[in-house]
Amino acid sequence: MVTTRLLLFLFLVYSANFIAQDKYPDPSICELINEDYDSLLVDDKTIDYELNKILDIIGFYNQDFFIQACTNLENAITFKHDGNNYILYGEIFLKSITNNSNLWAKTFLLAHEIGHHIHGHAIDISSINDYKLKKISLDEMRNNELEADNFAGYILGKLGASLEETSELISHLTTYEDDLHSTHPNKSKRLQAIKNGFYNSNKNIENNQPDSAYDYFLRAKDRYMSNDYSGAIIDFNYAIKLNPDLFEAYYNRAILRKKVNDFEGAINDYDIFISENINDVDAYLDRALCKSEMNDYDGCINDLKYAIEIDSNYSRSYFIMGVILRQIDLIDEAKRYFDISISIEPEYEAALLERAKIYSFKNLNSLSINDYDLLININPNNNYIYSLRAKCKYEIDDFLGCIMDMEKYLVEFNKDFEAYNLIGICKFNLKDYSAAMDYYDTAISLNSNFESAYRNRGIIKEKLKDFEGACRDWKKASDLGCMDCEDWFYKYCN
Repeated sequence: MVTTRLLLFLFLVYSANFIAQDKYPDPSICELINEDYDSLLVDDKTIDYELNKILDIIGFYNQDFFIQACTNLENAITFKHDGNNYILYGEIFLKSITNNSNLWAKTFLLAHEIGHHIHGHAIDISSINDYKLKKISLDEMRNNELEADNFAGYILGKLGASLEETSELISHLTTYEDDLHSTHPNKSKRLQAIKNGFYNSNKNIENNQPDSAYDYFLRAKDRYMSNDYSGAIIDFNYAIKLNPDLFEAYYNRAILRKKVNDFEGAINDYDIFISENINDVDAYLDRALCKSEMNDYDGCINDLKYAIEIDSNYSRSYFIMGVILRQIDLIDEAKRYFDISISIEPEYEAALLERAKIYSFKNLNSLSINDYDLLININPNNNYIYSLRAKCKYEIDDFLGCIMDMEKYLVEFNKDFEAYNLIGICKFNLKDYSAAMDYYDTAISLNSNFESAYRNRGIIKEKLKDFEGACRDWKKASDLGCMDCEDWFYKYCN
């Protein structure tokens, strides 16, 4: 049987921001951001010490982060690369802030950058050649900085700094000027974020300090529910310190570590928990997911097989096995496990959806439609499923069915220009050219650079003998990359 826990807050992660590799620093990492490389200076060995202090508070392992000095970098930045968390800083920049602020400045800077990692702000540059900033709005950039400041305030409060010491660096580096067109908030906003984090770190000292492992365990749950993941991890640390045999604390800390992408730390906690709970199916399943995130598919599949051996009637085990097998392109095997999961739990929506996608991938669109029918019967209000079924109906030339499903989908997702384009294509195939034109017009009004809609509208205009209009649309589509349109333009429009 699967163990049910009174205070367990489970969640399931099917994808990851990065895949962890062997944890060795890359000496050329500065080159990824077009900066010169230099090794850490001898007098900066305190960086490692400061890092360990911070990571100890939040329950991470120091091998999860690499800190690197870059010769010409004028600030500090964070990113992910090959599964590792990186913090890069400029040597002159670091010296400047430590020479012009108090002894806590270096700790604050490091905590701030770690905060960007904790809150998921760091981009993964493993798949691109040049360092590129994430395309986000200035407002989101400013909010990210405030979250990192709040985290740094929390950490320095935990380490024993005063509020004045915690705030000094930002007081020196920022101004009260309008920040509307800046990537960073102004001084007043940043100081308030630091203050909020600082006082949050001291709440348990000033008010309601827990006095037992179980009290810390309960408060950790409350902190998790309020999205205070680092605070929850700290409380589980205290609970375990007070009672090393409180194995539910290891389990729940593992869940939180997985939440913040500390998969190695999560696996260590699952190992401890499983050593005392060798038949806990969910622990094996969650550890398997962490192993998959670290690219350890052999270890992942072994955990899943053992979970199935413990309880052969638990549908989640087969579902996760199917997800993992699909990730490694064993499509037929994945489908077999989804079949078993659905046979155990016929209304398992996630399994039905994954099997439907496999049918669609294999061009078995009628079978895919059958599964989408089941999903809609289970939950008629999930309009996203209508769009998936519509695409399958289009593939089997059921143009009316496709239109009906897409129109249902558009009730909720009325800004999806691709949906209007697909309806336009269906209307074209039904020879309703006027209606098709209207849908292409709508698609273009929602996305003025939508190549396919210009191409398709040009075809209709050509059929309606609006040759000048067709040429304009084909020229626009050609400029956007349509090779067919380029050929048509030069063949018919010159």
